[in-house]
Amino acid sequence: MLEIEDSIHKEIQYPL
Repeated sequence: MLEIEDSIHKEIQYPL
């Protein structure tokens, strides 16, 4: 589940 959380954080840090 850490991968999902990391993905969410990355999306928040680098939103397209």
